[in-house]
Parts: sequence; structure tokens; C-alpha cells
Amino acid sequence: MEIILTPMLGQLSECKTIRLRRQGEIENINKELANITEQILILGKANADGYIESALFMQESNELNNKLTKLKKEKKLILGNDECEKIYRKTEQLINILKKTGPIGEFDEKTFKRVISRIFINKDKVMTYELTRPIRTVQREVEGYRPPSTLLLV
Repeated sequence: MEIILTPMLGQLSECKTIRLRRQGEIENINKELANITEQILILGKANADGYIESALFMQESNELNNKLTKLKKEKKLILGNDECEKIYRKTEQLINILKKTGPIGEFDEKTFKRVISRIFINKDKVMTYELTRPIRTVQREVEGYRPPSTLLLV
């Protein structure tokens, strides 16, 4: 636990801190999105009322839509760090489960089911444990195992 999960929790905490610092950027992007959306509506009304030529309307409309798309992608990239928050909570839960359980002298099915979601063993004898999603650990060379192709335990 101390070797993998505790350092991982620290890194995820840093991720959360960075995300909080970028909150101001998200607010600015939201303002720009609202402004561009308003411009698109005004432009559409001007075109519908015949105050602007079709060619100019198309050109301006395309430029505004491109800006809108770019800002939405930028916002999505920043907000993608929400996944960091989910993983942080799952890691915290996993650490708490393992702390409550303490050292395990023998196989404990209940703890195993709470901690391990799935186990994969591929043809190259690489075992991957999927801990309470989406955390994964990988272990090389499973001794004595002769894989058919891929094994999935659920």
C-alpha cells in the first residue's frame, strides 16, 4: 500500500490543486463561449432580416463556429481533470479498506472482492490486477501459468 497507493494519492492531490488553479480559466472560457454564442445569434438575425450578404454571413459564421469549437475543446481538456478527482476518491477508499483490514495472514475473500475488480493474464504471462476501478497494477511473468490467450476473472 505504501509503495504504490500512498505516492499515487499524493500525485492525485497535486492534480486536484492544479485543477483548482485553472478554475479562473474555465470561467473566462465560459464568458467567451457566451459572447460568441450571442454574436452567432445576432449574425443569424441580421442575415434573416437581409442586413448582411450571404457570403459575408457564411464567412463570419464559420469563423465564430471555429472559435466556439476551439474553446469547447479547451474547456473539455481542462475539465478532463475531473477524472483525476474520481481516481483520487477511489484511491482514498482503497487505502481506507486496506488500513481497516490490516495485514492479511491468509486469503480473505471479502477483502479481495472489495479491492480487486478483475484480473487479466495475457499470452505473454503478464498479469494485470484491476483494483477498484480505474486503478490497475501490472505484474510480469506469472510462474507456472500457461495461458490459452487471455484470461479474465470477474
